[in-house]
Amino acid sequence: MEIQIIKIDDSTEDILVNFTTPYGEGRAFWNGTKKYKPELNEKYKVEYDISDTLEWGKEITLSKNNDFSIETTEDGIRLTGKLEGVDRDGIAELRFGESIIQLEIEGGKLPTGKFVDINTNEIEIYEKAY
Repeated sequence: MEIQIIKIDDSTEDILVNFTTPYGEGRAFWNGTKKYKPELNEKYKVEYDISDTLEWGKEITLSKNNDFSIETTEDGIRLTGKLEGVDRDGIAELRFGESIIQLEIEGGKLPTGKFVDINTNEIEIYEKAY
């Protein structure tokens, strides 16, 4: 997915960026070293990663919206996507626009084919290299 960087905080070893997408604004850690830090106002094609294990009914819930979205909240990030599939090990595929995000989810029967809200403290983004 293409994003545009609107703010960069590189005051620590981890680079935190605020960005815009066609689905809203978000905040994420830029995966890479300071040598390869992003530039303000530039556009990048990225992949998303949520490494935390999510619990159904807690960090991931059925959405009232049937559209993709991302927003920064007081508690972190809320991302709305479509749950495309879940394997036996609890690894799920979430569609967010043209991106697929793999998630580890515990608990409950997951509503495949439905839009879900994910509330998380941390998202990482990786620049696609192609």
